[in-house]
Amino acid sequence: MSTAVRAVVATGVAVGVASTSLLAGCSARPGSAPVVNSGDGNKNNADTVSQQSEKITFAVSDVSPGFNPHLVSDDTPLVDHMASLVLPSPFVEKDDGELELNQDLLDSADVVEGNGGASSASTPSSESSAPSEAASSQPFTVRYTIASDAQWSDGTPITGADFEYLWKQMISQPGVEDPAGYEAISSVTSTESGHQVDVHFDRPYVAWRSLFTNLLPSHLYRSSSNFQTMLRDSVPVSGNRFSVESIDSGRGIVTLVRNDRYWGSNLAKTDKIVLQAQDNAAEAAEMLRNGQVQGAALRPKATTQLSLDSVPHSVVQLSPKNRYLMLSLNTAAPHMDDVGERARILNSVDRDTVARIAGERMEVSAPHDEATISGTSVPGSESAFPSLSRPFRIAVDQSDDAAVTAARTVADQLTQAGFPAKALVMPALGIVESVLPLGLADATVAWQSGDTTASALASHYGCTSADRPSREMDSDKSSELMEPESSTPSSPSSEPQPTSDSAAPSATDTGDARKSIEKKYARAANMSGLCDPEIDTQVREAAEGFADVNDTKQKVIEKVNSQAVSLALLQDTEVFATTPALEAPRLPLKSGELPTTERGGIFVTAPLWTRNEDYSVLQPGSGPTTDNKGDTDGEKKNDNDKADENKDDKEDASSNE
Repeated sequence: MSTAVRAVVATGVAVGVASTSLLAGCSARPGSAPVVNSGDGNKNNADTVSQQSEKITFAVSDVSPGFNPHLVSDDTPLVDHMASLVLPSPFVEKDDGELELNQDLLDSADVVEGNGGASSASTPSSESSAPSEAASSQPFTVRYTIASDAQWSDGTPITGADFEYLWKQMISQPGVEDPAGYEAISSVTSTESGHQVDVHFDRPYVAWRSLFTNLLPSHLYRSSSNFQTMLRDSVPVSGNRFSVESIDSGRGIVTLVRNDRYWGSNLAKTDKIVLQAQDNAAEAAEMLRNGQVQGAALRPKATTQLSLDSVPHSVVQLSPKNRYLMLSLNTAAPHMDDVGERARILNSVDRDTVARIAGERMEVSAPHDEATISGTSVPGSESAFPSLSRPFRIAVDQSDDAAVTAARTVADQLTQAGFPAKALVMPALGIVESVLPLGLADATVAWQSGDTTASALASHYGCTSADRPSREMDSDKSSELMEPESSTPSSPSSEPQPTSDSAAPSATDTGDARKSIEKKYARAANMSGLCDPEIDTQVREAAEGFADVNDTKQKVIEKVNSQAVSLALLQDTEVFATTPALEAPRLPLKSGELPTTERGGIFVTAPLWTRNEDYSVLQPGSGPTTDNKGDTDGEKKNDNDKADENKDDKEDASSNE
């Protein structure tokens, strides 16, 4: 029998059994990183790994083109999991969700000038909910000392050039995830052959440890590569325990192999991990049952949990993600400057229905808790819809099936409510670089990380300070996507309304000053483009350590709701499943649950995985130590022993009589 499906909040699960064993006790360093010869690898660790070839296969929901974890359009749970195995980060998640120094990559990371960073790497690393006593209004510098033997899998040393490259991309590229902290950096300099890196901040930023996660190899991309497309079909080198051997998007297969050049502790125990797309719940369960796969990491649909849980000896875990599908109204669109009209639009959306259709599950509903943008506090049901001379346009990334479905469902609901609307399905780059900043679309549907930290709040709702230029669309592409303006408004109005080529109404005309990022700037993570001075001040003070994060979050959510610009439609979720065919660390609980984290998911312990070749689903007694009621095999054995003892006692009593 399989264990019960158990909800596991990813960031709250204790994973000390994994992270501690992965990061503690560094092995002897094999010397300076060779630059040319790629055949040496980590000989010390390689000697400890079995020479027997092992392959572990996991079923995943899909393998979409695009594996850049810094782009909103690419940042799926699968990409996060892969990045945590392949790309190096200065700080890594601990068992309690805190960040700790990656001692394989860095010898140290400390604030060396000023105290705007609040503390050194040896102190608690989360964004404290309370204002930081050490925060200062002065600039500060963080010094990273990179381990002398840290290297990419092609033998090139990991240096300050990689830090500088990522910083420059995060402050200049459109559609990047969580850029606020990088915008606080004024420069990045290197000494000691690139192994000592000084990151200079022009203002306090208490969450500096969260920066430079998933470093990229600057020596491959700095001169000519397009940041938006360079990781679309391959990840050529690794700075972590696994490397990407191949990506076959057509067949839906990604192959990871052990990085034998990894210089740090605990080289991966298995040779190869294959991620195979399988979105059909019944087929995924059958593959798990017959041993074609040893685990699954899927977005749940109607019967996914039930199907996986039916596999004998399976352990199935539901893991909600800190990631939401958001409907964001575009404040730069000519008709989106009236808060009452925006509220009417949001109030016309049945987001529970959208969640069920886009999530393909009847039991799911839209997020309604106070921790998300859950609607609007502005009465809008009596307001009129904006009067447009064309359908209301909802831009959506063509590569995201769930987002496209949600956008089309929202458009249908608005049309049925008397406000003609359509989904504008197109490449993600065009949306953030042109369509949104230039006001060519009225809204967008896209995934967004949850507003759980001050840096996320600043990235989602702050006014940008980065020079991230927008770009005019090519005339042929514009004419292909945009229907011409009509002389007849799509909703009745007694007043003439501006078209998309007209100047935006003034504050005097609408009674509400336009609060939007300037059109010359492309969008990053702030999809609505809202630029409210009060909100900007609040999120900046929280990011700088001068305000309580929880209080600020509540105030910002209330203010954003009052502006009626965003609506949470669906929370992302993964369901993980394994059988005893996968030998992996488990939590010291009766449930036998597997450790997970927000970023790494079930793959947080992947370097420790091995395959149990002797396991068979039909083999009696080969299941895990729990049944689906949570009772251990030992407890059941004791119960049986007691029953046998009672039976023997009764027989003895009868014979004595």
